[in-house]
Amino acid sequence: GTVSPASAKTYVQKDRSTWNLLLVNDYNPVPENYLSTFTMANYNGASKQCDSRIVEPLRKMLNDGNAANASFKLSAASLYRTEELQAKNYNNKVNYYKGQGYDQQTAESLAATVIKRPGQSEHNTGLCVDLLGAGYASLEQSFENTEAYKWLVEHCAEYGFILRYPKDKEDITSVIFEPWHYRYVGVEAATEIMERGICLEEYIAERGL
Repeated sequence: GTVSPASAKTYVQKDRSTWNLLLVNDYNPVPENYLSTFTMANYNGASKQCDSRIVEPLRKMLNDGNAANASFKLSAASLYRTEELQAKNYNNKVNYYKGQGYDQQTAESLAATVIKRPGQSEHNTGLCVDLLGAGYASLEQSFENTEAYKWLVEHCAEYGFILRYPKDKEDITSVIFEPWHYRYVGVEAATEIMERGICLEEYIAERGL
């Protein structure tokens, strides 16, 4: 059955062994020794790595998108990130907000809505990707207004991916709307999540997984 937004937000995942449905957020950190559970693969060069099991679906999704419309120019910007890099990015964002005059605690909270704390980011799993399209050298919410984004939202589930942080689920995911961030969950789960317009937290909590 359906669950309340509050209970979906704070849901603690019971079974963390199904790799494609691993929930990672403020309440579900990346499991210890997680990196020993899968093979890392290069995606277009050593600087871009991800779980070997998502390389082909990701490549197919981007190839098919760019074949559908050559002007999309979809490409992978960021895949797996080490917790060290995550910490660096997060701390940079904290310092940015402190420079704006916020106190430490507020700066940390604000930073976490944009860049998750190390160990609480999907980028530490190798199961997600930040995508860029034509005209975008950085990750911008205005990507939502492009034909490339419309194509991704319409077709990503066919490849097993979901839009991980939708606009209307920010109160559950605790993350800003990210039209660029796609997460592999497998075709079956992705199809239901995208068709129903729910987020991964709700999907996992509804099923008591």
